[in-house]
Amino acid sequence: DEILALQRELISIEEKNLNISELRYEYEKEKHTLRRLKDEFFILKEAELSLIKAKESLKSRYSGKIRELFSEYIKMLSSPWETELDSSLKVNVLTNGETHPFDDFSSGERDLFGLALRFAVLGAIYSSETPPVILDDPLINLDEGKRERALTFIKKMSALYQMIYFTCDS
Repeated sequence: DEILALQRELISIEEKNLNISELRYEYEKEKHTLRRLKDEFFILKEAELSLIKAKESLKSRYSGKIRELFSEYIKMLSSPWETELDSSLKVNVLTNGETHPFDDFSSGERDLFGLALRFAVLGAIYSSETPPVILDDPLINLDEGKRERALTFIKKMSALYQMIYFTCDS
């Protein structure tokens, strides 16, 4: 009996030893994974900080010119709205002394604001050169009146930029 009990105890100890070895292996594997994830996190954090700095640098360098061109382009689009760009270059619309965010407006109005903003950014960044512009169905959400205003604007801008214009509309 005593020998059987000792053999069972020995088997139990060997099983525990195998479990400890497996756990040790899993621990080392997880430790390696954690080290790799910490390294990746550090790289991503550095990239995030670099992008934030770049964004701030670009904003401080170009925001005045973007605002100026945006205002000019909104007028060219004959927009009935008084608009402004905030410090993050987000469009706000002023009506009856109140500021309304861009998202409060129809998709057609937002597309017109976006068209003016995109050309303003383009004009601010490329002040001494004129890159080609590719427009992919920019009039899709516009009603007839807004479409005419946008087409007139695009034709005026085509005097400054070479454009490729894609559309599904006739």
